[in-house]
Amino acid sequence: MDCAGPGFRKSSAAGAHFIRPAHASQPERRALHSHVRRTTDTASIARNTAQNTQNDARPTETAAMPLSKTENRQFGDKCLPLLVKSVATGFGFDFRVCPRQMSVSPTLGLHITAARSANAKLSYPLNVFVHLPPSSVRQLLSNLDRPIAAARASDRVQEEIRKLMSQTGVDFAGRSQEKGEVMMVELSDIAL
Repeated sequence: MDCAGPGFRKSSAAGAHFIRPAHASQPERRALHSHVRRTTDTASIARNTAQNTQNDARPTETAAMPLSKTENRQFGDKCLPLLVKSVATGFGFDFRVCPRQMSVSPTLGLHITAARSANAKLSYPLNVFVHLPPSSVRQLLSNLDRPIAAARASDRVQEEIRKLMSQTGVDFAGRSQEKGEVMMVELSDIAL
């Protein structure tokens, strides 16, 4: 569709189409072309910025790569017993800590339950499933051959679970929670 009427000429510069008066003076034409160049430069800068942002996002996508079957098995066989022991010891006899696989998590996690105490603030007994992101699981696996680092890591996991429970609205002292369903909690990356 040609919308240029009599006395107007269709012009294009760097992919931008516009209509300019046929009788425009030389300085007006320069100003018009300069505006088109600035507009296309701004558009190309925005396009390049978007591409660079996408390129910057790619390494984080690969960092969150799911665990392989071997890593998952090693975590379940070697790391999880340490975590269960550490968390169960740290939390006390009132809490039951079991290794469990849930559909929400691609890895095994800790299922922590406890009977609601008489003076609890919330209505339901504690029922929480805690799982670790793949990067934390890989860190734990890399520290397995160093017993001190593995013990320190399991202590850190216990502290993180306690802190995360208090942030999500669990009454830890009263061993209770708001809803009568399993609360899913993913720990953040743990620096060992």
